[in-house]
Amino acid sequence: LPQITNGSSTLAACAQFASGYAWGSMRQAIVQIGGEATTTAIPIQIMDDAALPAAPSSCSGTGGVDFASNFYGIANGILGVSNLKYDCGSACAQSAKPGVYFPIAAFATDNNGSILALPGVPLPLGAPSANGTLIFGINTQTNNTLSGAQLYPLDSAGNLSLTLNGTAMSGFVDSGSNGYYLALSGVPTCSQTSSFYCPSQAFSLAASLQLADRSYGPTQNIVIGNAQEMFQTQNAALPALGGTAAISGFVDLGLPFFYGRSIATGLEGTNASAPNGYLAY
Repeated sequence: LPQITNGSSTLAACAQFASGYAWGSMRQAIVQIGGEATTTAIPIQIMDDAALPAAPSSCSGTGGVDFASNFYGIANGILGVSNLKYDCGSACAQSAKPGVYFPIAAFATDNNGSILALPGVPLPLGAPSANGTLIFGINTQTNNTLSGAQLYPLDSAGNLSLTLNGTAMSGFVDSGSNGYYLALSGVPTCSQTSSFYCPSQAFSLAASLQLADRSYGPTQNIVIGNAQEMFQTQNAALPALGGTAAISGFVDLGLPFFYGRSIATGLEGTNASAPNGYLAY
C-alpha cells in the first residue's frame, strides 16, 4: 500500500484510548467491506507496520495495552464507528485533509452512517457470546430504515448531554468500551480489580439522553452488577459491567447500552437538526 508522506518523511498516527494505544503508518487504500467499497483510495492506519520504528513514548507513555499486539489472530482490522468523517483532533493541520478518513463516509452508497444491532443479553451475569449486525447506511435501504427512532445530536467531539438519576451530565455512547464507566459514590469497587464495581446486589440507574429540542428522551435503565461475579462466569457478553470513570466528568455508556437495541450513528453533515452527527434508536 502506498505510504503517505510529508516531504521525505513517512507519516504515522497514534490513536490513544482510555485503555491503550495503536501506533502505525499512514497509507492509502481502497477499502472493501461487506459488499461496499470506497470510491477512491483513502488514508488508513496500518498498525504495527514493520516500516516504522517503535511507538514513541508520547504515544505509548499514556499506559494501557498495545492494541496492535493484542489483535493478532483475532481480527484483520478495526472499523471505528463515529459521527466524524475524519479521525484527527487538534494535532492535525486543518489546511491538509487531515487524519484517517472514516471508510463509510467514502462509500459510493450507504455512506451517511451505520446501525449496530445487538440482541438482548440476560441480566446481570450475561452470556457466553452475543452475535450482532453492523449495517451500513441509514434510511438508504430496506434493511436500515429507522422507524419511530428518537434522534440525539452529538457535539463535534461525539459527546452529548444526558441526565443520570435526574442529574445533568456530559457523556458519550461507545460500543468500543466493554462496560459502563462512570463515577458512583458509595458503590464498592472489586477487591481484585479496583477499576470495576462490585455491589452486593445489581442495581439500576435511570439515564435520559438530550434530544434536538433540548428536552430529554425516554428513560433508559442501565444496570450495574458485581463485576467479579461476572468475570467468574467467563462470559464474554456482560450487560451489567460497570467501572470507575475512565474520563473524569463523563459518563461512558459502553457496549452494555447496545444490548437489545439497534443504535444508529449518523455522520456529520447528513441531518440539519444535528450538524455534528447524531445517535438514533
